[in-house]
Amino acid sequence: MSMTSSQIGASLQIPEFNLMASTGRRLSFDSFRGKLPLVLAFVSDLHSSQGTSLISRLDIRLADFGSQRSQVLIVSATSADAIEEFCASEQLSISILSDPDGQIATPLALPADIAIVVADKDGRIRETFPISADIDAVLDVVRVLRNGHDAA
Repeated sequence: MSMTSSQIGASLQIPEFNLMASTGRRLSFDSFRGKLPLVLAFVSDLHSSQGTSLISRLDIRLADFGSQRSQVLIVSATSADAIEEFCASEQLSISILSDPDGQIATPLALPADIAIVVADKDGRIRETFPISADIDAVLDVVRVLRNGHDAA
């Protein structure tokens, strides 16, 4: 079950961030603003079965998100060094942001059962999903946003 922007507050926005990614580069919200839908998946424990499952399910579908001209990022409070090690050991392509100070998670103050947010190209959160979400449902929201329609 997902929540729409009307259920989480239509004005909820992705906050400004400038964080180290698993790629070794810093990524900021300005890199994406006005360009493409953004999917953020929050994983507090990279090694938990739920966290690993979500990361794997999104990583496998990166090409599908890419074909929809959208960006998928994992957000974790884990240190950048530990994230880099994790990505290397798991052979992941997906970018994981190190957010130990909560630049993204804290301002959003999402309910504990929300793990995935889908934002439009301007950063307005349009839909949220639990950690167990069907990735096809997330892609459907991205498709709607790419076609210029409101997902809510």
